[in-house]
Amino acid sequence: MYAAKTLATHPSWYNTLLDNCTTAIFNLINPVHTAPNDYRILLSGRLPEYLYEIGIIDTD
Repeated sequence: MYAAKTLATHPSWYNTLLDNCTTAIFNLINPVHTAPNDYRILLSGRLPEYLYEIGIIDTD
């Protein structure tokens, strides 16, 4: 409750380009399987295609 009141009076901003659901998934996978940077990391909806192409997602 305190955090919500604080945000109401003092908004907090973050970089949605570099901190979003797609980059969060990539950041969780990267320590286990290092993947080269690619533009699809930043584009929502394109990460699964990229991970499949580099062999992280297995469809067998």
